Amino acid sequence: MYDDLYAEQKTSDHPLMQYTAMFLLRRIIFVLLAFYLYQPSFTPFQVLINIQMNFLFNVYLVAYNPLTDPSKNRLNIINELFFLVLCYHQLAFTDFNQSVRAKFMMGWSFVFVSIFNFFWPNIYLVIAEAWPAVILSCTSKKVDANRKLGLHLKNCEE
Repeated sequence: MYDDLYAEQKTSDHPLMQYTAMFLLRRIIFVLLAFYLYQPSFTPFQVLINIQMNFLFNVYLVAYNPLTDPSKNRLNIINELFFLVLCYHQLAFTDFNQSVRAKFMMGWSFVFVSIFNFFWPNIYLVIAEAWPAVILSCTSKKVDANRKLGLHLKNCEE
């Protein structure tokens, strides 16, 4: 029943088994901070706690490599580092920054970093992993079509 919860995770050492719990705990703390500290005066505190949690999670990922597949570990680390950069962007949207122009420019930077992370490494890896299967599928269909066409031409000649 719980196999899916620990799928593709190293479970030989105690800290490595805590990956799912740490991931969920970080999300729960984020939601609790947003729900209970909703006043505008707490916004910088929320952002700083989020940055600290993300940084510690990145340290955990680099130190323990909790997934069995090294490429998934790298992907997870890269995505979390991009998320850390986006968390630092959030500081520009707090009341510490009074400049509307600076907030506007940081908003565009936030969007571009998000789009860049969407395409690299995520979409790139999906395409890179799917491409050999697409090529194999196309070539096998071409061979099958040529075979059928060849049989059809032989039948027509007889």
